[in-house]
Amino acid sequence: MVAFVPINEGTTRYYLRVYHRIRNPILAKPFETLMRLSSRYILNQDREVVVGQTPVDSGDAGADRMIEADRAIPQFRKILSGLLCE
Repeated sequence: MVAFVPINEGTTRYYLRVYHRIRNPILAKPFETLMRLSSRYILNQDREVVVGQTPVDSGDAGADRMIEADRAIPQFRKILSGLLCE
C-alpha cells in the first residue's frame, strides 16, 4: 500500500506499507529485504513520470479522460475549487 501525502505545493511524501503473512522469521527477513528493494526500484521508476507530469496543478488539467477508478479525482477537484473560492 502506498499513500502519497502532500507536504506543500512542491513536495509530496510517500509512505509504503507491505502486508505479508510469513511467520517463519528465517524466511520473513529476506522477503522483507527483497520487497523493500523492489519497492524502491519501482518507486524510483515512477518518480520520473511524476516529476515530469504536466500540468503541475491538477486543477489546471483540462482534457482528462477518466475511468471508473478515477471517480475520486473530479470530486477532489470540486471540493478544492470550493475551498479556494471561499
